[in-house]
Amino acid sequence: MTNRLRNRSEKVIYKDSVYELVIWWNMDDIRKCFCGMPPSLAYIRKGGKNFAYINCYSNDVRNFTIEAFHLAMIPADWVVHFHNKDINTIPFTEILSNLPL
Repeated sequence: MTNRLRNRSEKVIYKDSVYELVIWWNMDDIRKCFCGMPPSLAYIRKGGKNFAYINCYSNDVRNFTIEAFHLAMIPADWVVHFHNKDINTIPFTEILSNLPL
């Protein structure tokens, strides 16, 4: 892995709402796999309620997708793709500024 994975748990106030970012990697399982794995938890909450999913993989953390929270088998209202941005280091406020709030 060229990128260093790190767990993130951050809260910010953005546009008068409290947003929480959580990304937790299972380092033991990642060491055992030969291809990329998603994080154990990866989501954004707004005001304590589920707001968005984060889709990323340990072998390609420089490209990730965030999509609106939705139930299974129902398409998301919006999807935002981040290219050449590192999920481990990009500031949370920069992520929020790119989402349709």
